[in-house]
Amino acid sequence: TEGPVTPRGETTIHAGDVLTVYSATGVTEPVLDVFTE
Repeated sequence: TEGPVTPRGETTIHAGDVLTVYSATGVTEPVLDVFTE
């Protein structure tokens, strides 16, 4: 898909996908771990 995607319940993220995560309060180590394991 070209352009931004807002994840929903049916969204699948695959190894190698590039993600940009926006957070008003910052991203903690435990949150980052979800995307790196």
